[in-house]
Amino acid sequence: MEDLITSDLILTWLKTQVEIKNPISPHVWADSAQKLNILVADDFEKLYQLEEQLSHFKMECLSSEQKRSVAHVKLMAEANPLNREINVLRSKIKRIEEAIRIAKLQSRLNSENIRGYY
Repeated sequence: MEDLITSDLILTWLKTQVEIKNPISPHVWADSAQKLNILVADDFEKLYQLEEQLSHFKMECLSSEQKRSVAHVKLMAEANPLNREINVLRSKIKRIEEAIRIAKLQSRLNSENIRGYY
């Protein structure tokens, strides 16, 4: 069975191509953008799940027997490992969105260049 294609795999491959200064064809740019656009839904789903878990953590802290202030609970949530995962995932989603924009632009520019419009 073949390995599944993930947004991480595509981003890693694009990064590798950039690092080794390997030119990427317009078709590959467009294909990457299309796949990333579809696969980013998985990352959004994971983000929503993590945010929900962090919200439950905050609610548990506020409703516990110990009287904690909202500011204290907020600090506890910021120190929670879930918060780090959420921030990393948000950053990844932003990179995916920007990679899609760049891939579209790069594909368009390369296509125009090939046609002689550039």
